[in-house]
Amino acid sequence: MGEATKRRLERLPAAEYVRCDVSRAEEVRGLGERLKADGVLLTGIVHAAGVAGDGFLGSKRREVYDAVLAPKVDGSVALLELASEHPDPFVVLFSSITAVTGGFGQGDYSAANAFMDSLAAGARAEGARVLSVDWPTWTGAGMAVDHDVDADDAPFTPVSIQGGLAWLAYFLRHPVDGAVPADFNLPVLEREWDTLPFTVSAEVATAARNAAKEPSETGEAGGDAVLAGVSDPTPTQLRIASIYGSVLGLTEIDAYAGFQELGGNSLMTANLLSKVEQAYPETVDVADLFSYSTVVDLAAYIDEQRGADAGGTDDREGDRSLREALAEIGDTELISVFDDIEDSGERW
Repeated sequence: MGEATKRRLERLPAAEYVRCDVSRAEEVRGLGERLKADGVLLTGIVHAAGVAGDGFLGSKRREVYDAVLAPKVDGSVALLELASEHPDPFVVLFSSITAVTGGFGQGDYSAANAFMDSLAAGARAEGARVLSVDWPTWTGAGMAVDHDVDADDAPFTPVSIQGGLAWLAYFLRHPVDGAVPADFNLPVLEREWDTLPFTVSAEVATAARNAAKEPSETGEAGGDAVLAGVSDPTPTQLRIASIYGSVLGLTEIDAYAGFQELGGNSLMTANLLSKVEQAYPETVDVADLFSYSTVVDLAAYIDEQRGADAGGTDDREGDRSLREALAEIGDTELISVFDDIEDSGERW
């Protein structure tokens, strides 16, 4: 517990801080026994614990996957059991919009939040006062802040701490299933229209189309990032360097350094793909970002793709580059995944 939080708790005479790992059922049962011994009746539980996912499932170790699921899956089940021992307390599960939208490198985290939503709906059908809220990113707090997630590329706008608490109070009075307490990010909604995993009303669709008519400066060349290592950069190299700088928060980009070498991770890769897609529509997919991870390589690949004949290109070169990249990082598990896909005649 941080010092600031400790000082705030000290100013609350009825508050007590107790450590408990909710993903461990035995610890939650121990807490329940302590509450009984102290004569405490629970009136409400807010379950806001979680671990952010980071990395694609094909290359993720099982223990890492389990660590992401544990707080939300095991923790939610354990807390509902604790709540059942008390007379009608409310339970609020902090889920996420990833339960609805998914996300690159967030398969485990998305699944954990979807479980929360289903668990809450089932518990409420049985008469329990359980609510799961699909929160967007928060400004000034939360995982998105901790991991530098760019909320501008999400289909929903962020919520402030004050706004989030107001929404929480509202949902406690008016519980609903699958609620996302946020406004639509209309330009993103229009841009991602064909891939949205949910539907919207005709009114929202019209507003999104109107918002898309406004000019956007995202991903334009000549940004703040300086491209180092190339004496005469091409326009595509400059533009990709600008995007890298925006995603990574850097002012100088080594033209020959890979995205992860520069500090990128799977959460940032999702943001990178979104910005590259906006600048060069239908040119790059997530596998290409691993195959061509430097500014020089990615820019050359984009120029090649955009200059290719309309009749299509041979995918074998991309496959070879991807395999070389996987071999270089030594990820045998992910290599086996691609072997299985190739054997089945499919392409990723």
